[in-house]
Amino acid sequence: MAIFKAEPPTQDPPTALTKDEVLSRMKSPEAVLLNVLSGDDFERIHIKGSQNLTLGKNIRSFGISAQRKFKRETYFITYGLNGETTLGLNAAKILVGEGFKADHYPGGLVDWVAAGLPTGGTEKATPNNPAAILGKKR
Repeated sequence: MAIFKAEPPTQDPPTALTKDEVLSRMKSPEAVLLNVLSGDDFERIHIKGSQNLTLGKNIRSFGISAQRKFKRETYFITYGLNGETTLGLNAAKILVGEGFKADHYPGGLVDWVAAGLPTGGTEKATPNNPAAILGKKR
């Protein structure tokens, strides 16, 4: 009789969310909107209600920090600056690899600000000047 080792359950791969989907999913108590930019960038401007966990060069550290800081049931929506970078997607993939459920918001801060949605932090960007995000000038 052969004994097979059961494979651990796999998580669904991250999917790209629209800002409307993000707004809807943020209502869940298990959901954490996760800014993966640097702590300094997060302090300057972030989506209101989001938390920060920087995805730097040490991706192993990112996964370990997520495990220490959040419960396994946490559902993450990751985001970065905009759709031109893969930072949010990469963070979501790492979180899924660590056993979390995660999706990403590729529009990031630029899309959010352009839609006139609420932000927090020390900088103010407006729909008419979304390039002001993180000190970038038009």
